Amino acid sequence: MKIKEIKTLWRSKWLSIKQAVYEDKNNIERTWDYVERNNNAKVVTIICESESGKFLLIKQSRISINAFEISFPAGLIDPGEDVEQAALRELKEETGYGAEIVKYSDFTPKSSGLTNESTVVVFCKTLENDKGEQNLDPTEEIECFWISPDEFFRYIKKLDTKKIKISNDLYAFMSGLNYSNRNSR
Repeated sequence: MKIKEIKTLWRSKWLSIKQAVYEDKNNIERTWDYVERNNNAKVVTIICESESGKFLLIKQSRISINAFEISFPAGLIDPGEDVEQAALRELKEETGYGAEIVKYSDFTPKSSGLTNESTVVVFCKTLENDKGEQNLDPTEEIECFWISPDEFFRYIKKLDTKKIKISNDLYAFMSGLNYSNRNSR
């Protein structure tokens, strides 16, 4: 594959729709449309674990799916911020918690068939009872709660899946923990 040209088809305040003109492996020219965040903004996803082994999750209204989504706290990295600053800021804004960062990943594609967006996953630790005040944007509607990997799958079975969705990142993470724990016994 060789990209020959990228055109902007449409642009709003936050997003652009791009069209890549490329040559495939057989030297045939093709096009691919995708979404791009303006200014190449990147995402930080925060996996925060408590001293008791529970994970901090958020329930947030999401217009694009016309439902609430349960996920890890996450947000855009602001210009001039490093990964750690963005993670701690987003965590505090969305949940009211501070944390100690343990490690973080490299940037990875979020949904490469649809967008060139990338995310970094930050792992951190905090205390369940050390919550401060949330500092939400006027458009944000976010609740936070703690859940253990053992409780997670029982919890999601009870949800009304027309009104509440589980993020792919969260489901994959909890499934990996569940699978790993099952096979380590």
